[in-house]
Amino acid sequence: RAGSPVKLSARFSIGMAAHGNAATTRKALDDLFSSAVGDFDLILVDDLSGDETLEVYREARKWHANTRVFSFDANLEYCHSVNAFLSHARGDLLLFLSNDIFVNPSYLRQLLKAAAAHPNCGILRGCSNFVDNSSPLHNIPVEGFATRQAYLDFAASIALQHRAGKPVDER
Repeated sequence: RAGSPVKLSARFSIGMAAHGNAATTRKALDDLFSSAVGDFDLILVDDLSGDETLEVYREARKWHANTRVFSFDANLEYCHSVNAFLSHARGDLLLFLSNDIFVNPSYLRQLLKAAAAHPNCGILRGCSNFVDNSSPLHNIPVEGFATRQAYLDFAASIALQHRAGKPVDER
């Protein structure tokens, strides 16, 4: 079950922002498409990347039919990417990802479980694979994995380890 994709309906809108780093963006999208199936709304926002990120986003429309791509003609920074997602999302449930979050099925299941358990919580987020603030709440150290299944098993073990945990208010 750890590797089984999560079925997401059109009730879900997933957004991803990027400013460069096309290789990481492609990996993040590959992992998303391996982890989530269904007709969820996907919004990809390119913040004037200087590399092939916009092309990666345009290719994603071939992988997921319900994908829309937005690109800025100036670098507007992260909060404008979030605002673009929020302004155009069609779903009732929204998940915003940066291009450095490598989603796996366990990650999605835990977020959905937390959202269901805390319906009055406005925003939930998970851990990234690497964030430059070094916060242990934002980063989970990972090692190299020989296979995708080893990675999925690791993700499932992290989810199991934290299954009884409560969301942390970071205000």
